Amino acid sequence: MTSKYLTNDEAAQYLRIKPSTLRRWTCERKIPFRKHGSKTLFCVEDLDSWSAENTVDSEVDEHDNLLSSLKAEYQSEFE
Repeated sequence: MTSKYLTNDEAAQYLRIKPSTLRRWTCERKIPFRKHGSKTLFCVEDLDSWSAENTVDSEVDEHDNLLSSLKAEYQSEFE
């Protein structure tokens, strides 16, 4: 059975980030963690929830639409 608590290195691997990044996020309190005595541990369920809450939508904004239309317009002129 896998532990539901991960060390810094295990949690970094789980999130596919560098351990130093996870330590910085922990110090900045950007990510949920738990202190068990002197150990900092990460609950898999907390990490999954945090990740879901921090999902960025991949919407195309007006700027991207304008660039695409200009590119298509100029590309057709050179063909």
